[in-house]
Amino acid sequence: MTTFQIIAQVIGIFAAIGFIFSVQQKDRLRYMIMLTAAIILDATQYYFVGNYTSVFLYFGSIAFSFVVIGCILKKVETPKWVVYVYLLFLLVSGIWVWSGIIPFLPALAMMFIAYFQAVGNMRYIRIGTLLVALTWLANGIWSGSWTVCIGYVFQAVSAVVAIWRFRKAKGEG
Repeated sequence: MTTFQIIAQVIGIFAAIGFIFSVQQKDRLRYMIMLTAAIILDATQYYFVGNYTSVFLYFGSIAFSFVVIGCILKKVETPKWVVYVYLLFLLVSGIWVWSGIIPFLPALAMMFIAYFQAVGNMRYIRIGTLLVALTWLANGIWSGSWTVCIGYVFQAVSAVVAIWRFRKAKGEG
């Protein structure tokens, strides 16, 4: 294992922790902040293992997350055009940096969850998190990032726990 791969595995552990705990947050602002930090770490991890498709997708996710966080702080709805531009970005970038169907699956799952992140439906965010975790798990296996695979298993389990835990919470839409 190279130095970059070892660094990637360590960063992947911290990213996984962020993803695991983000879905357990009750409010959307704390969820989005924790998620954004995890995304930044995960993008770095994927860079070190050479999975540039994932890195490219994550750049858009980081920008989208900052917009959503800004809208939450300003107590305004995320503009629909921002959501549509991000969905188009995911689709086009997934096709543009195509390296196979497996790395493309997270782009599709991220399209699903992005809408609910923008409108703030935490129930569907948690369901989407499960879908995203499973597709990134497949991507992690494909790219050989084993610690992140373990992290995505825990994230999927955390999403299931959160779906169950908050199944009757107010404001879950």
